[in-house]
Amino acid sequence: MKIIHHDEQEHKIKLEPQCPEDLWYLQKIIEPGDGVEGVSFRRFKSEGEEGESGEKKKVHILLRAEQVEFAENALKLRITGKIESGSPEEFAPKGAFHTLDIEVHERLTLYKTLNAYHWSILNDAKKRSSHVKAFLVVLDEHQATLAELQLQGLRFIAEIHFRGTKKDPKAFEEAQKAYFSEIAKALEGKDHLVIAGPGFAKDNLKKYLDEKYPAVSKKARFEYAASAEKPGVYELLKRGVIEKALGEQRLAKEFELMEKFKASVGRDDHLCAYGLADVKAAVEAGAASDLMISETLMKDKTIQSIMDQARRLGAELHVFETDSQPGAELKAFGLAALLRYPIWK
Repeated sequence: MKIIHHDEQEHKIKLEPQCPEDLWYLQKIIEPGDGVEGVSFRRFKSEGEEGESGEKKKVHILLRAEQVEFAENALKLRITGKIESGSPEEFAPKGAFHTLDIEVHERLTLYKTLNAYHWSILNDAKKRSSHVKAFLVVLDEHQATLAELQLQGLRFIAEIHFRGTKKDPKAFEEAQKAYFSEIAKALEGKDHLVIAGPGFAKDNLKKYLDEKYPAVSKKARFEYAASAEKPGVYELLKRGVIEKALGEQRLAKEFELMEKFKASVGRDDHLCAYGLADVKAAVEAGAASDLMISETLMKDKTIQSIMDQARRLGAELHVFETDSQPGAELKAFGLAALLRYPIWK
């Protein structure tokens, strides 16, 4: 998600969705009653024309949203409501119903007061729409092909070749270490890693990373691919491996937070809080480091106020969807927080 302009005083933010996933995020932010401005087309009928005939005219429209729908199959966000203003005026009469169809890379201006929940969604969208979405490696015993998946598409960035021979076992082992080391160094500091291949090379690389580069290994997902060349990378994309890996990383974070929370409850170490009153007190004291909220509470004004204050005081906000295991567990508590220091004895 690209934030082009934000005017807090006018409660106005101009956005540009960068990928289809951003349209899904916008659906969570835009609510009935919000003002939405964008470019669209309206069918204009000349006097005497009947039925569906008429010429489509380009118009600039501001409408008051009444219904928001993400048409996943068409990859459009459909925002329907009454026109408040438009130009040319003769093609966009005030009070008429209209639907703005927002597509990827199509800008819109949203008029609303953004609370902490909305900002958490936007920040999540910005992270997921970062310049590089994933780093891919396909390898076998002879070569590795490295690529990065960007918003603009796929870019192949390097080929690394194995220089050893099995005729000299000692030299072969040293060459393999050098081969794996070169791959590992290329992946250091990168997120969203997928490593795949047709044989044992990826398994041997995993063992090497576990021992020498555990931080890289922890971020990587290991998969099968039939080729260590470009077709192997395309195979991963066609199978939806990248989307699955990104989704699982978010889920892994939710599991991690819930495990920390449950462990704190079990130890009774006063480094967590749950329930409205205790979480509110922890947030107000500035003690909350991570605030976890079930998505079922998002419409509650009191919860939104707590989220606003938590965000101002530097807490990380995590909204859990209820259809995941961590989300189902959190639903029993409603909201919870991990604390920087105990505020109760």
